[in-house]
Parts: sequence; C-alpha cells; structure tokens
Amino acid sequence: MAFNVALEDENGKKIVFVAEPVGVPIARAVSKAVGPRFPWGSTIDPYGDTTFNYIQARLLRNEWAILIQEAENEKTRDILLQVDEILQRCVSERHLYVKFHGD
Repeated sequence: MAFNVALEDENGKKIVFVAEPVGVPIARAVSKAVGPRFPWGSTIDPYGDTTFNYIQARLLRNEWAILIQEAENEKTRDILLQVDEILQRCVSERHLYVKFHGD
C-alpha cells in the first residue's frame, strides 16, 4: 500500500505532487488515522483516490497535525509536513483540491 498526494486544479491538472518515498510510507501514518480523533483522515481510501476541497482540507489539517506530532521518525515527519503544505495551499486558495492517490 502506498500513497501519492497531489494538489490539483479544478480540471485535474497537478500543480504540486508528493510521491511517497521508499521507506517513508505515508500510508502507514494514514493507517493510524482511525477513530473519533480522525473523522476526515479515516475517510482516506488506501486502495483508491480520495479528494478534499478547501473546506475539507482545513478540517483534515487539524487531524494531520496529530499525525505529524506522532510520526515515528524524522523522515516520516518530513513527508507529512510536505503533505501539510499541500493541504495549507488548498485551504488558502479556491478551485484547488488535494487528492490522495492510493494503491
């Protein structure tokens, strides 16, 4: 299981793309986003694509901060911070979407 995360415009054009590096699985961090602390993170489909608009990205960022804080190592934290930058850009602009591409 692996994830790539993209910031896309309303036409599906990729603006920013974070590919999951070998040995630093975004998927492992996302798999911990379960339960009542993660109502938005738990909706990310590990085997399909999941899209968030600017309102949803703002809510997901709150949960993403927990994943960053609880990251198992610095490499994982770094990649999660890159995804957070994508989420933040989506929150601050309109007609952009964050798309998690699962396996």
